[in-house]
Amino acid sequence: MISAKRVDEILIDCLGGEDYDIAVEGIINTYGFKGEKLEKYQDEVKQMLWNLPKPFLPVSAGGGGGWSFLNACQDANDVQWTGLHRSMEALLCLGIGMGLCEWSLPRELWSALPGGMPYVAVS
Repeated sequence: MISAKRVDEILIDCLGGEDYDIAVEGIINTYGFKGEKLEKYQDEVKQMLWNLPKPFLPVSAGGGGGWSFLNACQDANDVQWTGLHRSMEALLCLGIGMGLCEWSLPRELWSALPGGMPYVAVS
């Protein structure tokens, strides 16, 4: 399923320091990733993203097409996999860097959403 510890391990390995080629703007942090490192973990991160609750998944897969970031702390079995927004942001930003998910609306519109948090769509 989804492991906060594993998300952190993947995140640390994929960060490029000053030598990054993919930048992803998160809610709090901006991450600089190395593209070849992201490729290495793509299947594993995809599996974690697809284990988020169904509303995050594409409509074509029976999902809702996107849901609030605030709900990304639960997995598809309604079990809390993390209590840290930092871990949720890291997983989603890894997915965005890999082209596996996206923020549903531009940052300028986030304040109109519940809790001022963005919606995320897994693809």
